[in-house]
Amino acid sequence: MSNLLFEDVHIGSLTHHAPPLLCSANLDALNGNEWFSLDDGGFFSCGSVSDGFYSFDPVSREFTELADLPRKRYRHSSASVGSQVWLVGGRDGYDLMIEKIDVYDINDKSWTSAALPKRFQVSDHTGFAQEPSSVFIVGGYNETYFAKPTVARIDTTTLGTDSLTIERVADLNTARGDIIGTVSADGESAYIVGGFTHTNGFCAPLGSGEEYSFADDSWTEMPDLVNERGEVVLVEMDDHLYALGGERQIEGICTEESAAIDPGEKTVGTDEVEIYDHTANLWMIVSGFPNHKFRFAAATGSDGFIYAFGGQTAFNLDCQCFKTTSDVQIFGDHDAVDAITPSTTPSTTPSTAGPNAALSFLTIVTMMGAMLFHGTL
Repeated sequence: MSNLLFEDVHIGSLTHHAPPLLCSANLDALNGNEWFSLDDGGFFSCGSVSDGFYSFDPVSREFTELADLPRKRYRHSSASVGSQVWLVGGRDGYDLMIEKIDVYDINDKSWTSAALPKRFQVSDHTGFAQEPSSVFIVGGYNETYFAKPTVARIDTTTLGTDSLTIERVADLNTARGDIIGTVSADGESAYIVGGFTHTNGFCAPLGSGEEYSFADDSWTEMPDLVNERGEVVLVEMDDHLYALGGERQIEGICTEESAAIDPGEKTVGTDEVEIYDHTANLWMIVSGFPNHKFRFAAATGSDGFIYAFGGQTAFNLDCQCFKTTSDVQIFGDHDAVDAITPSTTPSTTPSTAGPNAALSFLTIVTMMGAMLFHGTL
């Protein structure tokens, strides 16, 4: 996701001076990852992958359905630069790597596609943009789910030529997948934190983070999260960096006793919200979601609130699955959140700890269907 703004954008029937948030649907199966039992164990499987694409208006808090993606995909990244939204990498419903980049032009309301060389094909990575003409592909997994440290930069001005210009830049210090990064408000840095890696057998999530300097093309270690997890959504609000939600395994998942672990304990969604204190150089827990939630998207709107879209919730015993959710939740100053008139019955969770104790979440709207999202501003 990127914190780049568009002015006077017209999408569908909506015209805004405030920029809309754009969301590409990911997994749209109501039961999300569903458990299938076998004699020697079992596995989780996704029943449906989406090609949906939507605009969300922070002013009216309504969705507009846009032109479908050229192909269904999930576990991809999204980033916005100029008037374009870039969807890169990911997998299809058969778990095969996506070989095409799809680019949406906000002004023309049209899609353009380009080939993605095999060496840059990844999933469960993150993407971010640097104005005026760069999109980055960061980390993720290869086709066999080996975590990669590689980072590549796409020159977006070469879209429409014989081949995109994509170059390797500085690697991550730690190979990792299941990451969702963000760019600083001043556009000088980007951040990633947490994730998973094959090097420990996916037995425990990572807690470490890294900051990328666009000017120096270098990664600097950040302090560990208070609670390690993967799929952590990073987003900036009021010059503060927040780490929202995510997932982790229970302790002992890879011990000999792990065969007796119930499917719902193999992955545990979290409800933590942490804030990074730049001065003290540490993370602190400041709040929590109304529910345990992972694999969702979030972005800061022009109104200064953080919007969290969709995702998956805690394990449901009835369906033996991690259901997708249709909720959109807003995060911000408690008094400002209380002043919002929600379109559905609100579910407010005020913060009770940390330096920003006057922050809260509010469930403001129900989406057109339950699904995972990748979002961009």
